Amino acid sequence: RDKANQGNSAWNPTWRTNPLESGGGIIFDHGVHLFYLAVSLLGPPKKITTQICNFKHSYPVEDTAIIIIEHLKGITEISLSWAAQRRQVELLVLGKEAEVFVEENSVTFFQPPSAHKIAIPVGISSGSTHQSWYPPLLNNFINKIINRDYGSEKLQEALTATRCALAAYRSAKEQRSISLEIQ
Repeated sequence: RDKANQGNSAWNPTWRTNPLESGGGIIFDHGVHLFYLAVSLLGPPKKITTQICNFKHSYPVEDTAIIIIEHLKGITEISLSWAAQRRQVELLVLGKEAEVFVEENSVTFFQPPSAHKIAIPVGISSGSTHQSWYPPLLNNFINKIINRDYGSEKLQEALTATRCALAAYRSAKEQRSISLEIQ
């Protein structure tokens, strides 16, 4: 992305870059989604190493982050930026026996000797306001309440992603890798 997306104009359009409301910059805005994806593919993180900066903007939060996550089953490299020349998504997840490479218009799964590529013609980040997600998400939430399904799987996923984000910020601040013990 070339800048932080504006929030809802009826609420607070600058929340993403206000650390008191967002808790951080692009790591909390977008990185958490990639953390739970990486953990679901490679298991719990063991170590996180991060560099952050304000490459282009004078936001009070970071506009760019490079994150390396070491897992027992592989490694994840995440590059996030609100300072790019274009809107682009890329993610590389390296496992010991396979890898997944996510680009703006495709997802490729490599497991030697073959590769499987799925095209995404409209692009992953197009229309990323996610407004179409809310009705089914809220219906699912209501159904879980009605059916007394209080499982903790999604809560654990959210907590793991949050712990990864906090460790990423700590790594950047302390300029060292941070070890994690997340089950």
